[in-house]
Amino acid sequence: MQPYTFIKKFLFGVLLSLSGLWANAQNITLNISDASINETGGIATVTATTDVTSLSNIIVNLAFSGTATNGTDYTSDNPIVIPAGAFSEFIEITTQEDTQNELDESIIIDISSVINGTESGFQQVSTTIFDNDPEPTVSISASPISFGENGGSSTITASLSNSTYQPITVSIEAVNGTASNTDYILTSSEITIPAGDLMATTSITGTDDGISEGSETLSIDITGVSAGATEDGTQSQPLTITDNENVPTVSISASPTSFSENNGSSTITATLSGVSSQPIT
Repeated sequence: MQPYTFIKKFLFGVLLSLSGLWANAQNITLNISDASINETGGIATVTATTDVTSLSNIIVNLAFSGTATNGTDYTSDNPIVIPAGAFSEFIEITTQEDTQNELDESIIIDISSVINGTESGFQQVSTTIFDNDPEPTVSISASPISFGENGGSSTITASLSNSTYQPITVSIEAVNGTASNTDYILTSSEITIPAGDLMATTSITGTDDGISEGSETLSIDITGVSAGATEDGTQSQPLTITDNENVPTVSISASPTSFSENNGSSTITATLSGVSSQPIT
């Protein structure tokens, strides 16, 4: 055999092998290591595999979707680069801890494009992030805890121990001590805390009645909490309404101021400078 004939056949064989290698290096599949991972320190490995090695790097671009948010609920590299001559390469999905109570969230990974290869059919893998944050508890507070009856007010705040994915409605009521319903106006008997927030407010305002009565007491109590949260023990916030009327003074008068000794009479009248909430002797 002539040398050039041998070289020609050898080169033809090499080219044939390379063309076959190139043609077959088009079947890229995906695999994920875990169907579910914890919110704290969870890691799932996504592996791209080719059925035949390539002379060039195979670049597998990924698309992420699902209810979890990339960059907030988890982090991940993209793309996967299978080195020349290798059959596979992987990236890691790492969860990111937060304090918000939420539903378990999904991560869906698809192949968006492949350079130097072809997606094998339709490739999709997924995993679920298990939430580890408890349902929040609700407490109430007031500021100030003492306010005047003549237009004074206090802000009532409902607070969550941690945020949650859904709005929370807190039902409240004013429970009278020495105060009565005419001494104040409660703006709302419900406080709704928006999803993702930690608190919301309503207010209570004093009502002037023109009666000297001293300070009066009441409390704001939680009567119910919507699904997704619970009352922190038994919540009751005491309040005091301060009176703005002076203690009345007493004066006396007589009519008539002169009367006959023969069964005559005069009416003696004790008069207060203002109305009092209690009898005056």
